[in-house]
Formats: sequence, C-alpha cells, structure tokens
Amino acid sequence: MNFGGGGATSKSAPDCDLTISHSEDNDILSPKNLKRTCLEYFYEKMIRHSELASKSVETKSKRDFMPLPGDPKAINVNKNRLRLGGRSDQPSRNAAFTMAEVLITLGIIGIIAAMTLPSLIANYQKKVLKEQFKVAYSLIQQAFVRVVANLEYTPECYYWLNSPYKTVCIEWDKFGHCTKSGMADGSPKPADISGRFGDCELFRETFEKNIQVIGHCRGSDEGCIPDYEGYDTVLQNNSDTEMSDDEAFSLSGGCTAYRKSEIQRRSYVYILKNGMILIPFQKNNFALFLIDINGKKGPNKWGYDLFSFTTKANYGTPLVPAGGLCMVAEKGGLTTTEMIEQMNRK
Repeated sequence: MNFGGGGATSKSAPDCDLTISHSEDNDILSPKNLKRTCLEYFYEKMIRHSELASKSVETKSKRDFMPLPGDPKAINVNKNRLRLGGRSDQPSRNAAFTMAEVLITLGIIGIIAAMTLPSLIANYQKKVLKEQFKVAYSLIQQAFVRVVANLEYTPECYYWLNSPYKTVCIEWDKFGHCTKSGMADGSPKPADISGRFGDCELFRETFEKNIQVIGHCRGSDEGCIPDYEGYDTVLQNNSDTEMSDDEAFSLSGGCTAYRKSEIQRRSYVYILKNGMILIPFQKNNFALFLIDINGKKGPNKWGYDLFSFTTKANYGTPLVPAGGLCMVAEKGGLTTTEMIEQMNRK
C-alpha cells in the first residue's frame, strides 16, 4: 500500500507496505520520510479517529475536525489557531439573546428611566426658567438705562439702595410682628424714610415706552392673568405650623396689593411683547412690581416664574432692579435676590 507521491519506502510489514511522503512545503508536524508498519499505522489511525470523535461530540461542530499530518489543510488550521490565540473553535454565527434576556434588559432600562426621568425633567425646567429670568432681568435693566437717557436724569421713583436712616420697631401685633417703626434717635420719621417717589408718574410713562408693552388688562378680566397665589397665602402654605388667616393678613400688611384677593383685581396688568406679564404694585408706582417671566405658561408660582422686583437707587445713582420687598418663594423656589446671585455666578 502506498500513500503520497514519491519519497522513500518503509520496511514492509506482513502483506503491507506503507509510505508517507513529505515535500519541503508540508507542515513541520509531518516527519520527513516517516515509515510505519501497517499495524502501527492502523492502530494510530484508530486512536486519532477516537480522539476526533470525542472532540466533535464536545464542540458539536464539524469544523473542529483536524486533518492528519501531511494534509495541506493542517497548515490553515494551525494558522487559524494562531489568529484565535490558540483556539480553533469560533462562536456560532447563530448565537443570540433569548426573549427572556431581552425582556429582562428592557425591564431594567424601564426601571432606571422611571427613577431618573423626573429628576432630569425637573432640572431641565429649572434651567429653562433661569434662562428666562436672565432675559427678564436684562430687559428691565435696559429699560431703566433708557429711562434715564430719555429724561437725562434719574427720576425719583425708587427705594433706597443704601438707606441713610436708621429705624427701629416701636409697635408689635399679638403675633410678635412689627407693625410700626420709628427713628432710632426718637426723632420724627422723614417723608423719604423708605425712598423717593416724587417722579413715579413720569417714570411710569417713560418706562412703558421702553419695556415693549403691547397691551394691558385688569386682573379681574377673564384670561388676563393666571390664578396666582398671593403673598399671604404663600406664607400660610410655607409655614411649618398652621398659620391663621389673621396672622397671614398681619404679616402681609406692607404688601397688601399682592395679597391673593388683591392680585386678581389689579387695575393695571401689562402684557409685554415677549409674552411676559408685569404687575405694578400701584398704577403709577413702578418702584415695586411683579413679573411673570414666561407669561401664562406654568408653573405660575412665586419663586419659579413669578418674581417681585424692587427699583432701587441713591441720590443721582443709576436705577437698579433688585429683589427684597414683597417677595416670598413657594416651596422649592428661589427669591429674586437668590436668582440674581445665581445669575451673576461664573
């Protein structure tokens, strides 16, 4: 019996002669001129087939069949082993996720989304409102600059930026809130104890021309303004203990025009070109006003999109939009002063 195409011939076994040839191009795993008797050959072949059959059962792949030494395919198999880091078995092309695994993964993603989305939405809304606050503040500030430029002086319609007077409380109500103040030295209170307001009507007329007012309505008109809470009701809602109507009424004594019952019947509500709503404390008093930075859109809450601005200045100084008077933030919101501080942070 002869295999191959030339080469030396081995010693003959009974009734059999085996020759396995080797060319210089064959794999080094095939010994050159390897000679075996028929018995040795068939015994080795039987062992090899047994090993290959066992491996085939384990991998369940016909691709794992290893050619005999001398077969040119052996070279390709060895090269593939090197590419795969010593492994000849490759992942099945039919491997995929089961339906159960997909459903479990989708369920986990859904749970994570349900936990994080509310927070992400809330943070996004806060960011949007902060940007709208910046727009409102810039609009007011530019209008103040134009008012001074138009009049060529600072009109007297402002609260003190830095008060020249020192006052003390001289009367309290039954709840312990100050209801009357006086000079610290006991002298009579001057007329401008809080600020100067002699030019407020002129200031309003000039301010209207520079703030881009496109119309106005009464608070009691249907659809004029949203259903805002009042300064008094916000105080009640924010209180950790139950606050009576009498106490809330007393606390809001200096901000009567912004009590809930009063806001809804304001005689003058200004609608701006960009949709913002401006509510002055009094018709001719723009030294104190509310502004809804996104108009009728929600949430229409104090400290979120509704803020109180106070016009402040000193003798001859520029007018400054500031926070302070009649400002209270609903739970989770920020005061006008806090919003301005955040806006100015780098």
